[in-house]
Order: sequence, then structure tokens, then C-alpha cells
Amino acid sequence: MGLRKFRITFDSSKDDFKQSQGLLKILPVDFELNSSLILEISEKAIPIMEEMLTILLVKFPNIESLSIFESSQVENMPDDIGNQLEQVQQPKNIKRLQINNIGQSNKSLYKKLLGKVRLTLKNLIICDDRSSLVRVFKIRRDQAHQNESAPLLLEVIQNSKMIETIKITGKKYPLLPAEIPLLGTFPSLIKLRLDYFHAPSLQQLLKEQFNHSLANLQSLTLLQELPGLEQALEGPHKSLRKVKYSRMINLSEYRYVTLEETVKIVEGKVYGFKFYAPFELPKAFQGNCPHAILIDIKRKLKSFAIPV
Repeated sequence: MGLRKFRITFDSSKDDFKQSQGLLKILPVDFELNSSLILEISEKAIPIMEEMLTILLVKFPNIESLSIFESSQVENMPDDIGNQLEQVQQPKNIKRLQINNIGQSNKSLYKKLLGKVRLTLKNLIICDDRSSLVRVFKIRRDQAHQNESAPLLLEVIQNSKMIETIKITGKKYPLLPAEIPLLGTFPSLIKLRLDYFHAPSLQQLLKEQFNHSLANLQSLTLLQELPGLEQALEGPHKSLRKVKYSRMINLSEYRYVTLEETVKIVEGKVYGFKFYAPFELPKAFQGNCPHAILIDIKRKLKSFAIPV
């Protein structure tokens, strides 16, 4: 077929899928599609989601990027999901996996999918509808303390030397205390972006691993406030070039970053280090940080939050 990008949408019933399934099965294996495969899943198509993935991974064995978009209304997955995917030969080229609107009961399937691609995966993105991000901040923060038994997706790819980017944003997948230490097992990690997480656990990880297992980190973006980001990031770091810190403390409030905190974070970093944050007095702060670039984000936060 020789396609560069292929988008497949399943929004019909299981009976309708059987007809599409037959058409897919007679397609020849496409070794030339080595770019992007996008799979859109409606609520009605969830029962045969594993079957769809199995067929597509067989038909397009050389794809480098796989994006799965679940309907935002999907919450339930059949209990027997995940058995067929185990029979698929391990993909050889998938470097990027994006999961949108991850269902709360679908994580076991994605855990098995991650196990299939762990040897080649460089970029993992888990996200959802950004429009709902602020409305659910407090709800997801509370759930991060409650869902201790939820499957840990990062557990499958821990100790991978291939992972370079981890981006977990939105309401669907808050990082739990048991999962946060796994972020320190990726020695090649250069970009990390997190919205919802157990703050004390992330604070501890950054403080202990900042110049060790996270020595190659170049970009760090955090929505939620940490107990003391300046304590975790103070001092020299050979790689870090950008930190974006919204410092949200609840549904509609954020806290200013002070001059003392700013100086501790930027001191010892590479020349031209960029620090995005809600600064109390950005122009005055810049004078105290001549080797760094401070970018104030209060205007952006103003659309949904106020300072405290």
C-alpha cells in the first residue's frame, strides 16, 4: 500500500465490525507503512478493541508511531480483554505510543501492549481532553491516594534504556506513590511532563535522583505544586535546560514562586536555562538571575486560576 499515515475509526457495533474485520484480514501485510497508525475507538467498539489491535499490528508490522484515541465516555472493558494481544509477534519499530482518554478499566490491555513495544519505545504519551483538565484537578489528586491497586503502566517498561520522553497529562492517569520511583529507572530520559501525581513521592525522587538516574533530563514540566521544588532542583545539573512549573495547589488557585526559590532553582544550571513559572515580580527577579531566562506564566493561569 505504501502509506505514510493511516487513520482507522471504529464507531459502529460489534456486528458491523465483523464486516470490517473481514476486509482488514484480506488486506496484504503492508511492510512499507513505517510512519504513523492512528486508531480511534468509540464506546460501542470497545468490546472488540483487543481484536482490532491484534489485526492492525499484524497487518502493519513496521509502524513507528501508534496513537489510540478512546471515546471520553468509555469506562468499562470486558474482563477477558488482553488474551489475543499476547499472540502477536513483538513489533520491531514502534518508537512512539500515545494513548488518549485512557479508560479506568482498560489499563491491563495497555500494560500488555507496552510489554510488546518496550524494546523499541522512546516516547510514551498518556493524555486526555485538555478542556476538562482544570475541572477535575482536585478529584484526580484525591484519587491518586485511593487507587493504589490500579495497574502500573510504567512497571512494564522500567529500566528501559530507550525511553527518552514521558508525558502524562490530564485526568485519566494520576501517578501513584508506587509508580513514581519507576521514573528513576530510565537513564536516557530527557523530557518529563506530569500533571497529577503524589507530590511527596515525586519530591523525594527528584531530590535523590536529580544528578544520578535523572542526569540526562533536559526538560521538566509540572502542573501541580511540590512541597519544595527548589530543594529538589537546586544546584548544578549538566543537562537541564528548561523547567515549567505552574504550581497549582487546587481547582482554581496557584502559588507564586518567590525570589529565593527562583535563585535556588536557576543557580548552577546551563547558560540560557529557561524557567517558566508564576513569578511574584518577574522583572525584578530577572535582574537576580542574569544567566537564566525567566518566563512569567501568570497571564496563562489567569484564565482559570487566581494566586494565593
